[in-house]
Amino acid sequence: GGDLPSAEPDYFDDLLFAQLSTVWNKWARVVGSAMVAAGERGHNISDSYLLWRASELIDAGRIECQGEMPGPQHDRDNRPNAMLRLRV
Repeated sequence: GGDLPSAEPDYFDDLLFAQLSTVWNKWARVVGSAMVAAGERGHNISDSYLLWRASELIDAGRIECQGEMPGPQHDRDNRPNAMLRLRV
């Protein structure tokens, strides 16, 4: 119908959490795997959105981060190599 469907900001959080454990993983693997999982559900979600949500979850203390997360305009050739894991 031409309408852009929207969802609550935390709609894809379960996809991020499903990629995490108590073991450190590179942020790009977590975000990339969440993007693939979203695609399997029929959603096309950007890495920028998932990066924003991961940062929000880090700020909320639900995800731990070691290192610096990339900003919204990260450079693919020179991106921070942050590691993420579930809060332990």
